Amino acid sequence: MPRKNPREEARKYLDLPNSVVVRTDETVGGNRTYIARIRELQGCLAQGDSVSEAMREVREALVDYVATLLEDGLPVPLPASTVTFTSKVRVSEWPHAQPGRPGGISVADTAEGDTSGATVELVLA
Repeated sequence: MPRKNPREEARKYLDLPNSVVVRTDETVGGNRTYIARIRELQGCLAQGDSVSEAMREVREALVDYVATLLEDGLPVPLPASTVTFTSKVRVSEWPHAQPGRPGGISVADTAEGDTSGATVELVLA
């Protein structure tokens, strides 16, 4: 039986609901760049001068990443199941760092008062 082309097989993974996280960064020259990463594939990331460019590039990085795993006979991590729920949350923002309290955002479930058992990821531009 002929061996399947790993890149062709890897392209099928583009249709899966992978989680993509995009964040901004700054180059050594001071220019803004966008970094996109596939949450399920550790180390699978790409950058671009715009969000759309970073998204295009990370899709190609995903194909290369998965093709390499397939070539090496390694398992390909599948996207995590997505669970949707509704809850009221309180978001507190403090713009300036203070001793013992760095600047940032805090999210807490207003019904419970804490975030135990919950994962919240915020990407700030």
